Amino acid sequence: MVYDAAHYYVTFGGGLLVGGTEKWQTGFRCRPDNGNLNNSEATLLSQLHNSISVSDILADVTAVIKNNAHPFPGPTTVNWAKVAVINAEGDYAGDAVLQEQAPQGGGGGTQAGWPQLATCVSLWSGSNFGRANRGRMYWPCMASLSPDNATGQAGPKSYFDTLATSITNMIDAINGEVSTVLVGTTPSIMSKIGAGESRPIERVGVGYVVDTIRSRREALDDVVKNWKTTPYTRESALRTDG
Repeated sequence: MVYDAAHYYVTFGGGLLVGGTEKWQTGFRCRPDNGNLNNSEATLLSQLHNSISVSDILADVTAVIKNNAHPFPGPTTVNWAKVAVINAEGDYAGDAVLQEQAPQGGGGGTQAGWPQLATCVSLWSGSNFGRANRGRMYWPCMASLSPDNATGQAGPKSYFDTLATSITNMIDAINGEVSTVLVGTTPSIMSKIGAGESRPIERVGVGYVVDTIRSRREALDDVVKNWKTTPYTRESALRTDG
């Protein structure tokens, strides 16, 4: 199984809770446009190291977290962004470029976000047939969300709709940073099944139900403190009557 083209993989993330007990990370892929004769891994790497501003990409992500139209909590921070060239086999082709900054957080107050929960951002090609139609990015939870006990949906719903707009604009802005004269790119959903298939990200949406994402855990204490003994111990099994 392979991708149908070498491409750029843009990732970014930061912290979530005071003390660094959780972190977040997500990203998306930018595929070279069809018909471009300069899509070799060497050309992509050269453009990455000489023409792509990862610091500007970091600023684009930070602007989303700091946008108070859909406020994120202050402990939710953006710390880094990275761009890598991925070959058809799905491996890193050469060195990625990482840009870090002092953590910059949201303006939604000092209360931390919910542990192990995330806002699911859905990516869609606009088609329901074939492969490479849907993808996801897991973002942190926004501040002051109030879930409905009956539907499980959180509100205010305007936060989710406005976040979808912000991320749509961010994806376009980041692609503008990644796309160069020699390698024009398109934000894409890419599948490795078979010979690989790719489709442009045509739509971005955010559902109102907060999702779980245990992979965010870094240092949450989940060690069992008290074990309870059942009657079915090995010692009792070895006992004999009389």
